[in-house]
Amino acid sequence: MKSKPKTFLNDSRIWIGSTIALAIVLVIVLASGSFAGGLSTHVVDKNVAASNALNFINVRVLRGQATAELKSVEDWNGLYKLIITVNGRDIPVYVTKDGQFLIPQAINMSYVPPEVKPKEIPKSANPTAMLFTMAFCPYGNQAENNIAPVVSALKNVIEIVPHYIVSKTSVKNGTIDEMYASLHGPQELHQDVRELCVYKYNKDKYWDFVLGINKNCSPSNADTCWESIAQSVGINVSNITNCYKNEAKTLLENEAKLDEQYSVSSSPTLLINNVEYSGQRTPQAYMDAICSAFETEPAVCNTTINSTATAPASGNC
Repeated sequence: MKSKPKTFLNDSRIWIGSTIALAIVLVIVLASGSFAGGLSTHVVDKNVAASNALNFINVRVLRGQATAELKSVEDWNGLYKLIITVNGRDIPVYVTKDGQFLIPQAINMSYVPPEVKPKEIPKSANPTAMLFTMAFCPYGNQAENNIAPVVSALKNVIEIVPHYIVSKTSVKNGTIDEMYASLHGPQELHQDVRELCVYKYNKDKYWDFVLGINKNCSPSNADTCWESIAQSVGINVSNITNCYKNEAKTLLENEAKLDEQYSVSSSPTLLINNVEYSGQRTPQAYMDAICSAFETEPAVCNTTINSTATAPASGNC
């Protein structure tokens, strides 16, 4: 069955785009000097202003993809506030009282969002750490690059276990491409499997392999690029190929179950003692957070991480 075309009727993102378009129109008007003298002192009736705005939205923005209807109009902080209805959804927009300028959104600058405190990481005698990523999520790759020196520093006291974010399809029996999916396409899914295989059978080579993949490969060439990276760090290519052939479904099924178990859906996600870490993504911050989970911190936790890793980003895939 063919999917329906993405119109305003079934994709709310079009309204977001339309809102941005309206904002751009307003900025252009302001920049052109039309606002140079300030707002006009001429005030039109609110119904006239509403009619002008509705006509503009339907003709210039929606362009036949949908129809905006006026639900209400009222005086509001020196403007007219309109509630328009599009496909059953009520959307507020604003018009200057001279009926000339449409303002897509009003932002309350006095609003201060409530502070969200990060969850405290509990302590334990033997902490656990799991890093969930996707093979080619740029934010996940950056997290891998920045946590790698921490893995090296703490290797004798804790294992930072890598995991991958994958989704299951409705197909019960088929190829891995039919049964599972990864955000950046099939080659990312394949690379997820290969990296799991390397961690299972060449754990001491895993981080060198992953850092090499991050630097040299992409979701468009991973199926051919990975072999030279594996060889360069001393991994037997045929062993990984055999693991991929015989164990891919089992490995991916396990990852999908863990993603669901821990409610992980964004890359990167670092769980320390099963609590999501939400601090900075610098090597030293990772080190301090993981060390804080020990009831008695090992002596190595006093080590300062000297790293040339790239500056951390705050985004997620």
